[in-house]
Amino acid sequence: MTEGSEISAESVTHFPELIHPVMGPEAYPAHIAKCKQAVRIPVIASLNGTTTGGWVGYAKRMQQAGADGLELNIFYVPVDPEMTGDQPIPKCCM
Repeated sequence: MTEGSEISAESVTHFPELIHPVMGPEAYPAHIAKCKQAVRIPVIASLNGTTTGGWVGYAKRMQQAGADGLELNIFYVPVDPEMTGDQPIPKCCM
């Protein structure tokens, strides 16, 4: 997998080390609170959801952590390669 990864100055690796590790849903509210203490500008939290209502409780946790606003993205990512773009979203994911 690393063959050719240092082929040019623009691509030193195909798998760069993460500068900031990916944080899960339990760590994000604490991160929001830390950001609020560090800056004097509004902190806008970001939330990606897959259902029309499942995100509400988590958004409240972000607000309680101090977020001034919320960027909300609701989307469904089909994992079935046979699913076409004109097929309806399954009821389980709405």
